[in-house]
Amino acid sequence: RGGGLEVWVKAQVWNPSRLAAHLGAVTFDLVYLGEELGQVSCASLEMSAGLNVLELRGSVLPLGSRAVSALGDLVGRYLRGEVVQPSVRGRSASSYTAPWLQS
Repeated sequence: RGGGLEVWVKAQVWNPSRLAAHLGAVTFDLVYLGEELGQVSCASLEMSAGLNVLELRGSVLPLGSRAVSALGDLVGRYLRGEVVQPSVRGRSASSYTAPWLQS
């Protein structure tokens, strides 16, 4: 997108599988109060079994008045020292295709 407010986010993702996987570059939507505020990404995502803590980086550039209002709420609460819990939602991954998954 370009521009916007640069952010760093730590997200917790639970992998219920016993398998670990290298997913490559992954981009997530940053969501708060049901509104998409921007995108954050991880250049090389490694998922292990159980709890994974992801360090994500990106920019916040809300589009539309509801998203701008949600960002205002998030920033206001953050500046008051309140715990703010936005969520991340998977958006895209690297284009790697495992040959053994092809039919």
